Amino acid sequence: MATSDRTRLIRARENGYLDAAGRPQIVAAHAFWCWRLRVPAIWYERKSPRSKYGQLHLELYTTGRLLTEQGQNEMTDLLRKLHLPGRVTVSGDDAHWEDVPRQRLEELARTVLRIATRMGNYELRRGTESVAETKNVLLWKRSA
Repeated sequence: MATSDRTRLIRARENGYLDAAGRPQIVAAHAFWCWRLRVPAIWYERKSPRSKYGQLHLELYTTGRLLTEQGQNEMTDLLRKLHLPGRVTVSGDDAHWEDVPRQRLEELARTVLRIATRMGNYELRRGTESVAETKNVLLWKRSA
């Protein structure tokens, strides 16, 4: 991996979102890191190398959580609140913003991260509860 790609990944780990710059291998590495830490995978990129517009992606597949209806509504109203042009598609698992001005993508990513991790905007996905949560059992460690 090139030094610039590693620098982008380091910056993404510090910020919580990735400037993908059209490199799918960086997105895969970032998504793997998010999956390991159980945090939302957020990345943005330009639509084309010289485009004035970009797109932002949010995936909650890495967290074991779903957006609640309140969270989905906040994500949908985000463009209007930030006075940004563009389109948004939101579901419980992910969200996708298109035709956002390139200069405002980082601001949008920062705001999406705050909304996606705010208590009340997400719920636990079915089948991801631990044994202790589902059966109300204390887990004991046995010595040999």
